[in-house]
Amino acid sequence: MARSLTWLGHGTFRIDTAAGRRVYVDPWLTENPACPDSEREPRRVDLIAITHGHSDHIGDAVALGTRFGCPVVAPSEVHTWLGKHGLDQDYSMAGNIGGTLDVLGVRITFTDARHSSSTPDLQYLGQPTGLVIELEDCFRLYFAGDTGVFGDMQLIGRLYRPDIAV
Repeated sequence: MARSLTWLGHGTFRIDTAAGRRVYVDPWLTENPACPDSEREPRRVDLIAITHGHSDHIGDAVALGTRFGCPVVAPSEVHTWLGKHGLDQDYSMAGNIGGTLDVLGVRITFTDARHSSSTPDLQYLGQPTGLVIELEDCFRLYFAGDTGVFGDMQLIGRLYRPDIAV
């Protein structure tokens, strides 16, 4: 199977890995005006990764994680908030900047990001993150999230050597 990266509007991406996994990053689908209609109701989700707590990034994470029983990887405070809003904590995982989680053969490393992370009612949800996602075939993608440009992005590139940065 060929690997592919599909932009679904705003900060939302779908990755289809060479090993056949389907990974969603910041799954804001149903309310996202740029998301194609054909992508609003996924037929399969194997893994979800989230960069920060804004509603246009956590979007459909609880609904998709529950519907597909798939792991949801998020920064610690976002993970806790998702649990309080219905996500089963038994198959989701929390991470922090500098940490790496190996989920279904996909490695997700949390990096620094410069933004904010809160709910619409301004509940603070911890520090936002970027993500370096290494697929089963060692192909690496860097998702900066909604970060502003900062000097350590260059360091992230040298340390993790992503094949694609978005």
